[in-house]
Amino acid sequence: MQVRQPDILFVSNTGHFTMISRTTLPILNTVILAVTLVSNYLSNALPYNGITTGEIANKWEVLFKPAGYVFSIWGIIYLGLLAFIVYQFITEKKENDFVERIGIWFIINGIANSLWLVVWHYEIYWLSMLIMLAILYSLIEIYTRLNAGMAASNAERFLVRTPFSIYLAWICVATIANLTILLESVGWDGFGISDLIWLVVVLLAGLYICWQFAMRGDIAFTLVFVWAFAGVAVQNAAISDASTVAWGATVVAGLLAVLAGSRLLSSR
Repeated sequence: MQVRQPDILFVSNTGHFTMISRTTLPILNTVILAVTLVSNYLSNALPYNGITTGEIANKWEVLFKPAGYVFSIWGIIYLGLLAFIVYQFITEKKENDFVERIGIWFIINGIANSLWLVVWHYEIYWLSMLIMLAILYSLIEIYTRLNAGMAASNAERFLVRTPFSIYLAWICVATIANLTILLESVGWDGFGISDLIWLVVVLLAGLYICWQFAMRGDIAFTLVFVWAFAGVAVQNAAISDASTVAWGATVVAGLLAVLAGSRLLSSR
């Protein structure tokens, strides 16, 4: 009689982790997303430390800060992650190797997300920055493992890869914003360079990141930067130079989104 080998994910450079079966991992992903959603809800409903996430950001006068409405993108991100969770259960096993490729990085991401909220609300900015970098790294791992030269069905592109593209793009923006608030909180003087010049530097850095993903044909990623940069322009409406610079970056990001769309179409 042939003994069936256990469905185990082993430690390897492809993201397989020991002691987690292929049938267990989707369940763990579901649990961690539920915990993340509850944590995000409680952080503003209670709220943690008696202050909301947005109120903390508004305490600091920094130029790279999107308007409040821009943060509604979290609704899209979490809807996308819910789609990923559902899809991992309904797709056939031979087609859901994306779960195995992601490994435990989604779990790590969810834990870091929830921890960041607590630390941010208690205004421990240096630690929030470290945790934000952990969130960013986990998403880079997920994005790389999903897009490492592997073909995907239309369903996987829309329900798995696109949600993580949007999530990664927004966390790139959030990492920059987190850093600017950290520097402001410690009284950094920007080496004597004006805030406007630093805004230009930050926007150019963002556009470089955006260009890298546009060349991959990732239109979802680039559109997040259009949304974020427009929000920075709106937030700085009372500061003419800052708003003008941010609108200019928004236009360039929009052109990069067009480039991403053309490269996506040409690759099919």
